[in-house]
Amino acid sequence: MRCHKIWKSARIAVVVAACVWWTGAHSSAQEMGSMPGMKPEPAAPKPKASGSPATKRAARPPLNRTAELLSKPMLEAHMERLKTEPVEDSKIQSFLLFDLLEYRANSAGANTFTWDFVGWVGGDFNRLWIKTEGDQNIGRGNGVQGDLQLLYGRLIAPFWDFQAGIRFNEVMGPDRSAGSRTYAVIGFQGLAPGNFDVEPALYISDRGEVSAEITISADLYLTQRLVLQPRLEAQFSVQGDPKFSTGKGANQTDLGLRLRYEFTREIAPYIGVTWLRKYGETADIARSENEPDDAVAFVAGLRLWY
Repeated sequence: MRCHKIWKSARIAVVVAACVWWTGAHSSAQEMGSMPGMKPEPAAPKPKASGSPATKRAARPPLNRTAELLSKPMLEAHMERLKTEPVEDSKIQSFLLFDLLEYRANSAGANTFTWDFVGWVGGDFNRLWIKTEGDQNIGRGNGVQGDLQLLYGRLIAPFWDFQAGIRFNEVMGPDRSAGSRTYAVIGFQGLAPGNFDVEPALYISDRGEVSAEITISADLYLTQRLVLQPRLEAQFSVQGDPKFSTGKGANQTDLGLRLRYEFTREIAPYIGVTWLRKYGETADIARSENEPDDAVAFVAGLRLWY
């Protein structure tokens, strides 16, 4: 009787221990599955005879979108599209600017109408430039002097063009007599430190006369629309040319200060003051022709570009 009770108690203890073990193992599996990044691997199905486990792994889909985009077929397709899509790297563009289009009321001599125009057409590296500048007397004499330049420009540095071409210069006096010259031109045009527009040029005439000119200007924005522009033009000559009333050495400087208001970037009326001064032999020639060698002018004009 006593042995029977002991055996019965032992069986009960074994059953209780088995239940406790099974409950603990099941709880541990659930806790590990709930931890971030920890997920129990499902039981792998038995491989069929038609394929090995390596084949099954290779056939699995990508784990995420990034893996899909970085897959070799997708990369090859993307690179093929890049090859076939057109890229506009040689577009033809143009620019036209009337930097000066003004009336000058001079303190000495006749009042004048003055213009300075520059434009180009081409791409980022190669351009065809056209320039013209001059002035016409108003009210006395009606003399006209102006030039036209046709230049090839090549970008040689950021914001700098090398220019070469031809220049035609003509002067017509009060008696309608005219003189003209043709020049070879070598020059540069660009943006110097401090945002100064610099335009030096060397001229060699069809008679071998050598002269040079430089124009320097800057745009100082007082407000978003109000702009102050200092501007300097200087001319020099090695031999001089009496036909164009110039002597050897420094010929003249034209220093100006203009204040413009930009209704739009393309249309801007302005007012200002200029000082024209001639030097050396050029001043002597001007006095002999009853022309002033020193004059201050009040100007009003319009700046246009498109």
